[in-house]
Amino acid sequence: MILNDEQIRAAETGQGVRFTQNGVDFVVIRSEVFDKVNALIDPDHQELRMLLAQSFEGNGWDDPGMEAYDSYPTTS
Repeated sequence: MILNDEQIRAAETGQGVRFTQNGVDFVVIRSEVFDKVNALIDPDHQELRMLLAQSFEGNGWDDPGMEAYDSYPTTS
């Protein structure tokens, strides 16, 4: 596959370059963008869990009394 100058410039600025071949849609992105996205969908999710924990702390979800929101009513 060969990208034209406009597609290369788009990819260089972080944009995805979309194309279709044999009825299949593709997107070409810079490798560091792919690595960031791939890390988010990695089955381990360790980095995502850490970021969520920091967010919960920063928004007061670890304050006393918030454990009441940890249980959900059962439906009959």
